[in-house]
Amino acid sequence: MASQPEYVYIHKAGYRGRLGGAAVGINRYGLRGSEFDLEKAEGAVRLLIIGDSVVFGWGVDDFTREFFRALSPLVDSKTLQ
Repeated sequence: MASQPEYVYIHKAGYRGRLGGAAVGINRYGLRGSEFDLEKAEGAVRLLIIGDSVVFGWGVDDFTREFFRALSPLVDSKTLQ
């Protein structure tokens, strides 16, 4: 995390390490999660979930945090990126 005067924290793109006791990965776009291409595959569905430390998954390892997968029944999971 990078300290910012206007914000408490800004995600540092490409960060890999431990934060709050959990393994954390920030992708090249500054978002927590896997890398992805900006160009979306035809027919793919993307979800951007914005929120606080709960949505970030504070204290939760990357490998267990993908709660957004619980939303996959709402869309065809084969198209979810």
